[in-house]
Amino acid sequence: SDNHIMTHFPKLDFLCFQEIWDRDVTEILVNELKKVFPWILYDVGITNFTGNFFMLNSGLLFACRYPILAADFKKFTHSWTQCKFASKGLLMVKVRRRKILDKQLNQILQWSDEFISKTKAASDVVKFTILCGDFNFDNMSPADRELSKHKIFDVYEDEARIISGRDKEWAIGTEMRQKYLHDPLISTPQGLAVALSDPLLRQQYVVDGNIEVSTLSNICKSEPQRDADGNLVANTDGSGGRRRIDYILYRKDSQVRVENYRYITRLARLTDHVPVWMEFSVES
Repeated sequence: SDNHIMTHFPKLDFLCFQEIWDRDVTEILVNELKKVFPWILYDVGITNFTGNFFMLNSGLLFACRYPILAADFKKFTHSWTQCKFASKGLLMVKVRRRKILDKQLNQILQWSDEFISKTKAASDVVKFTILCGDFNFDNMSPADRELSKHKIFDVYEDEARIISGRDKEWAIGTEMRQKYLHDPLISTPQGLAVALSDPLLRQQYVVDGNIEVSTLSNICKSEPQRDADGNLVANTDGSGGRRRIDYILYRKDSQVRVENYRYITRLARLTDHVPVWMEFSVES
């Protein structure tokens, strides 16, 4: 069977290169890798006359999706022929792959349950429990897929969501693109409302819900999709301007009926988020 042979790379967390010696070519490679791997180590080596005759580095490059906490390099003490001109050795890297947001969501569930239990009197009847805030992940982006499946959504209802990975058609993004935040076109509540109402124009100002690598740098520098002439092009996957990271959730065992769910533009230019408003009634 040839099932173990692949023509393309699968999704990678780490990527290791050897014999990357040409610095000009390396810079081109690194610029491309940064689109997927935010943390990269390259041009590693020990340069001196006795080590490599001030010529080539180790040729090692390490690219990673996760923060690099520590790194060290040890040069081989024995080499021969052409190897004497390179700083060949061992590159050691420590990375962090902790599910920080996942742990924070777990704490939200734990602490809110503890608060309700601690403050509830025997005569109290809890009609509703609301949870809201900037969660720093959306329901559609591949980078946030695991978080969108968190058990918090088994306990709390997200009115703008259908299932994990799919929002309702009317749901829009709430994370503004930093680069265009002070564009005159959206400097007023009326102007921002017009931009958010236009699915194509919204892509100019709101981050898309298709983030592959969820890092602050990657998101802040994200650009809308454009054609060769610089014109906006609608995302074919329906993710344009739909990175929705601000939530108003209600507990599923609450006696809540949502009447309205809206996005407010009153704070145009004052924040890089689009405020969310939810009106609900409580069943008697």
